[in-house]
Amino acid sequence: MGIVLMTLSFYLTLENPDILRAELTEQKMSMLYLKSQVNPHFLYNCFANIRNLCKMGDLESVELMTGKLSKLFLYVTRTSESIVSLQEEFENMLDYVSVQQVRFGDRVKVECKPLTAEYYNLKIPKLCLQPIVENAYKYVFSNIESGGVLKIDYRQVEDVFEIVIEDNGA
Repeated sequence: MGIVLMTLSFYLTLENPDILRAELTEQKMSMLYLKSQVNPHFLYNCFANIRNLCKMGDLESVELMTGKLSKLFLYVTRTSESIVSLQEEFENMLDYVSVQQVRFGDRVKVECKPLTAEYYNLKIPKLCLQPIVENAYKYVFSNIESGGVLKIDYRQVEDVFEIVIEDNGA
């Protein structure tokens, strides 16, 4: 039945390619959203780190990591809205960075330009920044002993607002 409905929807949108593009974009965003909601490897690493921090008696880091992890899950689950303010998305990304900084410590230096109030209410797709940062930690920083750099910057060029996330990996 799902295939029939998808086929019918596809045929109906052939008459209007803009609707088809919008539907495909929405489906793609939904898939990214679902994928980013549950990352067992990330959770496993967080819980393993929290356990090790407890063993070492580093309660301050445990508090920071569990607090940020709680905020991450609240952000993902609190609303089904697919478009959020840049401030919300930026804060979620920074919560993720905070969790990773507890894990990676001095191995990764984070340089982040603070978001200014004039951009707080810009609209952006939910969960589009954190997966980019996650990829840097997962593919660039996971095997380094030191020297990792993550830069998060933004700028407005005429009527275009750009968010730049860079790492110093290959």
